[in-house]
Amino acid sequence: MFFYFFCSFFSLEVLCFSNTVQLYLHLLYWSSVFFSLSLLFFLHLYFTCNTLCQAYFNF
Repeated sequence: MFFYFFCSFFSLEVLCFSNTVQLYLHLLYWSSVFFSLSLLFFLHLYFTCNTLCQAYFNF
């Protein structure tokens, strides 16, 4: 009986641990994706405004 409870508890702990690791990996993945997309968006804005300002001040 004790062995059964120990095994079930241990498997539950392993399952929770793997779920937590999976959750952290998902969070890391989505945060990196969001960061790269925002960086690309700001770079795009910067270059667009830069070229617009150059064209505006050249004329």
